[in-house]
Amino acid sequence: MKPIIEIQGIHKIYSLGETRIHALSGVSLSIKRGAFISIMGPSGSGKSTLMNIIGCLTTPNSGTYLLEGENISQLPYSALPYIRNKKIGFIFQQFHLLPKLSAICNVKLPLIYAGYKFRERHLLAYEALASVGLKDRISHLPNQLSGGEQQRVAIARALVNQPVIILADEPTGNLDSNTGKEIMGIFKLLNQQGKTIILVTHEESWTAYTSRIIKLKDGKVVEDE
Repeated sequence: MKPIIEIQGIHKIYSLGETRIHALSGVSLSIKRGAFISIMGPSGSGKSTLMNIIGCLTTPNSGTYLLEGENISQLPYSALPYIRNKKIGFIFQQFHLLPKLSAICNVKLPLIYAGYKFRERHLLAYEALASVGLKDRISHLPNQLSGGEQQRVAIARALVNQPVIILADEPTGNLDSNTGKEIMGIFKLLNQQGKTIILVTHEESWTAYTSRIIKLKDGKVVEDE
């Protein structure tokens, strides 16, 4: 089976005036479908840049990025939103829920952009919320939910389009340790169901939930275990 993600010789350079910052310097990775991977590294190591490239939020200066065999690195920037909506689910430290929308309406948003009809949107959003244990909270506004429940809504929103990969960037950063364990348990269950999950974290303890740890430093992969 071909890897779901293949990255070869990725470089990303940012210019700040006359200063050039090498955020990634020749990174190469291969990720199997159904993997659960954690990416670690100190501030400035290139974690966020790598996540942004994998998540089609930006493109590399050079190198190749294949997602399900499609060469993302050669696509025009205007094509990236379509790839993100169809193939990638994002979960962040901040929940990014719209405060005036109920849980189910927040989860429906990606389906609206994808062109689903109303009845399909409602059913899929309900199923996604039920899968994270929130079928009884679908009408609640974000401020009526705990932090852990809000993150579950964010996970349901990431799942609703059936993405091929889930990118989780410090998803437990705003949660207490017990709630963080609950969220990591959801990720573990989703992985057991076949989801490919890439977790960016500073918490060494969360890597116990993953099957592979990639460590970055100064824009390069320094460990892959």
